[in-house]
Amino acid sequence: MCELDISKIYEYESNIGLDFATFDVNPKKLISLNVEGNDFNNIEVISQCYNLRKLNVSMCNLTTISFLENLKQLEELNISFNEEIVQEADYHILKNLNKLRKLNMAFGNVSDRSIFFKDKYLFEYMPQLEYLNVRDNKLYSSDFLNKLPSNIKSIGCRDNYFTIEQENYPNLVFNDHVLID
Repeated sequence: MCELDISKIYEYESNIGLDFATFDVNPKKLISLNVEGNDFNNIEVISQCYNLRKLNVSMCNLTTISFLENLKQLEELNISFNEEIVQEADYHILKNLNKLRKLNMAFGNVSDRSIFFKDKYLFEYMPQLEYLNVRDNKLYSSDFLNKLPSNIKSIGCRDNYFTIEQENYPNLVFNDHVLID
């Protein structure tokens, strides 16, 4: 198993695809991948990284996160600062990632409808979730806070369109500096 950190190496070159052959890496052996700050036009190759446990695709100008659908081993995911993800169905893909412990969706385009799937909130499908950052999105309702897993340790949710009376959530620790790699 191996880790690969290629964050910001292509920050001045856009419209290239991610190719693991360039780095002499077998995608099936990757357990940690950081491509933060790269402007790849094709990142679908990540869908071949079945054993990934940690993935950082923040600030990559992503328009979709469909490549995450089969990454069932993921425990930590950072998709922050990807404002171009506009399809609500994309966020519904995350419900399949039930091993997630850390999820950073800050500074994105997350709406109330994108975190509600059928009759459940997205986070109800993530029983292991401990850290969540949904700060600076387009959330109008705080109802999802009542449906977070019981083992949640910290949540960042400021700068949305709702206000929180912290005394109404005695079991939650609000930390707007939740930074999840």
